[in-house]
Amino acid sequence: MPRNWTQETWIRETSTIKASQRSLLLQAVDESLRAFQFANEFNKQKALYLLQDAYDDWASSKADVHVSVRNRNGSLADFKAWMNEQQALLLPAIETGWNTMANCYAYAMKCKVFAGRVPTPGVAAGHKVDSADRRWQQQQQKVRYHYSLLEGVVDDARACGRTVEILSGPADGEYPPVSFPPIARAGSTHYLVGMVAKDDGFHFMRRDSSTGLWSHKNGGLGSEVETGAALWPPSKPGRTARYVPIDDNVAQALLGCQSGKYVNFAHFRFVGYLLVPSGGITVGGA
Repeated sequence: MPRNWTQETWIRETSTIKASQRSLLLQAVDESLRAFQFANEFNKQKALYLLQDAYDDWASSKADVHVSVRNRNGSLADFKAWMNEQQALLLPAIETGWNTMANCYAYAMKCKVFAGRVPTPGVAAGHKVDSADRRWQQQQQKVRYHYSLLEGVVDDARACGRTVEILSGPADGEYPPVSFPPIARAGSTHYLVGMVAKDDGFHFMRRDSSTGLWSHKNGGLGSEVETGAALWPPSKPGRTARYVPIDDNVAQALLGCQSGKYVNFAHFRFVGYLLVPSGGITVGGA
């Protein structure tokens, strides 16, 4: 595990013969590390971004960072590993216990135990909403197919004695506007789920009502739960992508499939929001 870096240890481990030999870009790393060291919990994330950017700016200005400063005991690699570790610590804890076949729908509905086919809206109710159904093959029927996915979730909930409410969805052949998540509808007894879809697939995300943060499971077959979103592209050449917690603003951009600021769901469209009982619903079927 990387050591607990402070400004003092960083300067000592990368010190040159004279302090005056530390370039302005290297001094920016020094000061950014000090700012992160003393940042409170509300400013820690922003301070880390500034530190990572300062390091990338300095490193990209050098032909070889390992010969531009003292690199005692592999300090530079250790420092980069420590920054990555801090980034992971600032993201919400990943929920464990999901098997490899649990997909985004199972995760969104908090259903860890199911049997039979891949979790798909309508399966638990006995009538899977299938993109291969001939009813959905004509382009003008895609909107109807996507609304049927929402209806399939409602049917699955009903099949296990619970109620899911569609808060927004396609109407009159038109997709709903990409709106800010209706957080006022969620509370201690319910949580929000957002859905996007494309011609032959869907994706769900869920919001934790206690933290106000979103997460999702990117498919099945071993894919991991994701609690952060990648900022992309980097703000300057030479800088690496950052991961940010998925708050309501980030979720709105992701569900809206907006390009530019975040890595988004390419070829998907926003379909709607659902209100789900806090315990989730059953999504599998024999």
